Amino acid sequence: MRSPAALVLVVITALVSIALANAGAASATVLCKIGTDPVCPSTSIYPSGTTLSGSLATGTEATLTTSSGTFHCTNSTISGKTTASESSSLPGTISEFTFSGCKGFFLSCEATSLNLPYAMKVTYTKENEGSLVDSSGGSGEPRVQINCGGGLVKCTLGTSMNVGLVGGEPGEIVASEEEMTLIEGSSFCEHPKFSATYRLSQPEGGAAFVAKNAALSTKLCTVVPAGGETCKGAGYSGEVKGQLVAKKSATFEPATAKGPTGEVSCGQAELKGPFNEDGTPKGAPGGVLTFTFNGGGGGSCSSTLAGAKPTVKVELKNVPYNKSNIVWFQPEAPQAVLGFAGASGPTNLWMVVEVTPNVTCKYKRSLFSGDVINSEAVLFVHGNFFLDEENPKSTPAVCPLTEVLNAPLDFMQSTGAALYVAKD
Repeated sequence: MRSPAALVLVVITALVSIALANAGAASATVLCKIGTDPVCPSTSIYPSGTTLSGSLATGTEATLTTSSGTFHCTNSTISGKTTASESSSLPGTISEFTFSGCKGFFLSCEATSLNLPYAMKVTYTKENEGSLVDSSGGSGEPRVQINCGGGLVKCTLGTSMNVGLVGGEPGEIVASEEEMTLIEGSSFCEHPKFSATYRLSQPEGGAAFVAKNAALSTKLCTVVPAGGETCKGAGYSGEVKGQLVAKKSATFEPATAKGPTGEVSCGQAELKGPFNEDGTPKGAPGGVLTFTFNGGGGGSCSSTLAGAKPTVKVELKNVPYNKSNIVWFQPEAPQAVLGFAGASGPTNLWMVVEVTPNVTCKYKRSLFSGDVINSEAVLFVHGNFFLDEENPKSTPAVCPLTEVLNAPLDFMQSTGAALYVAKD
């Protein structure tokens, strides 16, 4: 069962997706450098010609299950490039699809991709994810030829598939029992289904998210925008602040019941940084310069971790986020998104659990952004983080495998007056 925090994140993301579909403000799929769902700031969109390259996730295999058994490979790679920066379905080519270390039907096997390069299209679906569809690139339909035992088992399979491109740092290309077609060959290959998880190493260390292009211009506004989109008051340029809504807490909760459980609760949360009227970083450095979490009276946050309810120091790494952008995208709530991005590296999360000895839980981001709700002048920050390292390792383990952040912040000007986001 999902935790309440995870359910809140799912509900907000669903509302954003539904409202976006109704508004039609952003329609083009883009490949984004940061995890801002559903829209990507223009400065974070990967250009045409961006390489997508990955190999099997550590400890996994590429498998082909048929009615007669399982064919598996310990090594497999995929590589291609986009041929546009945005489109309703982002086009590109797949130039490499390789397999090695293959066995099947108690025999040593070879698998060879035929008719490369393939055409590909990536289409936004939900929550920084997309579908990746391959098709003929001009040399023929995608095919893989399998040869086991020097020809004892030989078949050709059609590999036109619709797989998932899951955003993250790194992103992943995921095929889960994708049905293939037996074109010709042995009956051992009938009813083939392909599964594999490819972890991206390119672009930029594998950071890739599927999003929509915001398409419209943004204006920070000092009054509530009419109809959720028109600023009829003065624009705003200067320091933007977010402080925890009164009587609320910033919480970190596991997204799964697997592994250690427990909540971290912070009574203080604050972000600051200068932005231009159009939502871009102001000056150098601009954007989000600080984002801190503390206990209600300052110091460490409280928790129900490790059974002993230890205090926890919470820190977001690689600040400042000087490539952050605020982007308006629709008149319905939420009206805008704040995307966190910086030049120093990804937005990772560290939690120091104050037990004896201290245990540091190091998390990597999979989704981290803020939704602006104009009617309340609130910035709702939410994120998903997955555990990368527990140091030192404890028995039993202390660090939850995932953390879901929910932090409702008053969205303000430098004076403390409410701030809103409109369409320019």
